[in-house]
Amino acid sequence: MLKKISKNQLFNDNHGWLNTFHHFSFARYYNPERMGFGQVRVINNDYIAPRTGFETHPHKDMEIITYVVNGNLTHKDSMGNVGRFRFRFRPSMLQAISSYKARFNMFFWFCF
Repeated sequence: MLKKISKNQLFNDNHGWLNTFHHFSFARYYNPERMGFGQVRVINNDYIAPRTGFETHPHKDMEIITYVVNGNLTHKDSMGNVGRFRFRFRPSMLQAISSYKARFNMFFWFCF
């Protein structure tokens, strides 16, 4: 069953360089009534300050879809791949094997 969640009901965590809104339980936010939707485990609206971003971190066995809503985004991974994406570009990356990646600037993302 679909349930509408308004923006003011999302969990907000502002770290200065990162202002994030969690739709489901994620990181330090836990809500047993919001554990995901089917195979979707994470939907976050992340606003990242220019020239900052997530340092390299691991991902395994997940697909991450990123939708840039403003500005540009750079993805880097431990296999030497670098991608630069602009507003409204939707890259999809399947993390079938272990890899490490970093993301910089503003984006909205969710993973299955």
